[in-house]
Amino acid sequence: MTLYNKLNITETATEEEIKSAYRKMAKANHPDNGGDTNEFHDINEAYEVLHDPIRRQRYDETGDYSESPPKESKKMTFMNMHIIPLFERATSVDFDFISEATKVIRDIILKGEKQRMQNNAAVERFEQNIRRIERKDGENIIKAILTSKVVAINAMTTGIDEELDLIEEVLEEIETYKYEFTEEDPKEWTAAWTRFG
Repeated sequence: MTLYNKLNITETATEEEIKSAYRKMAKANHPDNGGDTNEFHDINEAYEVLHDPIRRQRYDETGDYSESPPKESKKMTFMNMHIIPLFERATSVDFDFISEATKVIRDIILKGEKQRMQNNAAVERFEQNIRRIERKDGENIIKAILTSKVVAINAMTTGIDEELDLIEEVLEEIETYKYEFTEEDPKEWTAAWTRFG
């Protein structure tokens, strides 16, 4: 039985049809109304997949309706935070989306690489300090604190490396897109500027 069958809808159902069918099926099969718990669970599961366009597409293409893999989820979050706002800020549909997105991503990569370099420099300094600091007697608390700082910075750097790898993948993905826009004729801009300038 497909997820569509569980909601009594066709594979071409719209978002509204999915929502309507879900409400009807959930109400009719709710355990509080004498419905079967397993059937109610299946109805909820079908709705969770089919109302999410990405999970629905993956289900339609592969039959897989598991949660999005963490990496894909992180990519989507990154795009939602950094790429989609380009459309929101655009004053016209005629803008070079690919170039703008590439610039935003490259700026973020540069900031990440700069942070990684700063972290590596800090670790080197702390490690030099660790090699130099000694205590005449007793526990070397300063050395222990510096060592824990090195561990924390190295963990942060590992996170930065993982994030940069993910962002590089997003950049590669963005470069597979094509965005059609109308290029303005520079002569028209010059003429308009001359008239109003």
